[in-house]
Amino acid sequence: MDMDSYGLNSDLTAVLLTVACTIAWLLPPSSPAGIALYGFCDGWLKPRDILSIGGVAILTCLISLAVVYFTIGMAIF
Repeated sequence: MDMDSYGLNSDLTAVLLTVACTIAWLLPPSSPAGIALYGFCDGWLKPRDILSIGGVAILTCLISLAVVYFTIGMAIF
């Protein structure tokens, strides 16, 4: 699939996907940080807290990545 035919820059899309993959700490198998977070769920940290705060954080990161993609990224690439 040619990304340029859809009006998207291939290099910029690759950078966006790479950065998006680094914020995959919400679930334990997705990253070592997720394993560490869920490993401390016995006391002061509950899985519900991780999912609620992590969901908001990941959504915020994805929105900011989209803003950067369509504004600054288009100007740079």
